[in-house]
Amino acid sequence: MLKAQLSLARSRPRDAETLRGMMVDMEGDVDRMTRLIEQMLTLTTIDQEQLPSLTPLDLTPLLQRLIAQLEPIAAAKGVVLQSDLDPAGVLLVMGNRDQLHQLFTNLLDNAVKYTFSRGTVTLTAVQSSRWVQVSVADSGIGIAPEHLPHLFDRFYRTDSARSRTSGGFGLGLTISRAIVQTHGGTIMCDSDVGRGTVFTVLLPAASAKALLDGD
Repeated sequence: MLKAQLSLARSRPRDAETLRGMMVDMEGDVDRMTRLIEQMLTLTTIDQEQLPSLTPLDLTPLLQRLIAQLEPIAAAKGVVLQSDLDPAGVLLVMGNRDQLHQLFTNLLDNAVKYTFSRGTVTLTAVQSSRWVQVSVADSGIGIAPEHLPHLFDRFYRTDSARSRTSGGFGLGLTISRAIVQTHGGTIMCDSDVGRGTVFTVLLPAASAKALLDGD
């Protein structure tokens, strides 16, 4: 697509406004290719079993920052992004901060992307003695039952046309599952068409002593 745009731009003289529009399109193509390369590098690293360094980590501030960062994007779409996080609470896991940031960004971004205006996206999190459970629920378009078994397959997209429009490659959920698995956890999806979707992540809990020792 980028090569075609360049060839078209060179084919004949064009006014500044037309060229500016073509440059915007080409910039979008470059951004898409950059995202694809980054995603493929992440998967290659995981495929080669280059496991991340896991350290004691409190998920609460990480999730709070993500909610704050994505709230303006959700609001621009008319979507309410909310959470039940206790600001004083702790959600202790052994984790890699960058990978967990990517994991929950993927889930929240998808939830906002596929939720109608005036809909809601809700993040909930609880900790037990064994697990930290984080769920992202939306009131969006939902996923048909026949797609659910394949959601985490590489390059699988439930709606090719919609995914192209939104810039997806069918790798986000594959990466999300790979990150969860490298952390010794599980990820599940429950969905009803027209009513919404819930992604639930279970990560092994860490002890408060581990967090203190990590400091």
